Amino acid sequence: MMVTWASAPPDECDICSHKITAEFYDARTKMGSWGCLCHNCFKSHGVGLGQGKGQHYEKLGSAWVKVDG
Repeated sequence: MMVTWASAPPDECDICSHKITAEFYDARTKMGSWGCLCHNCFKSHGVGLGQGKGQHYEKLGSAWVKVDG
């Protein structure tokens, strides 16, 4: 079963404002807050993937599909 992002997808990373085009992470950060992050910010500021940590989404056609977490 494919899990997809249900609301409007983010336009840019919540930390660095990098434009999101192919993938993003809905993740908790080391600062405690959650956000939609680009790959680089997730690697620098994210706490990992999984329940209570974060999810990784990739664009597939017009849908954003959860691929990890």
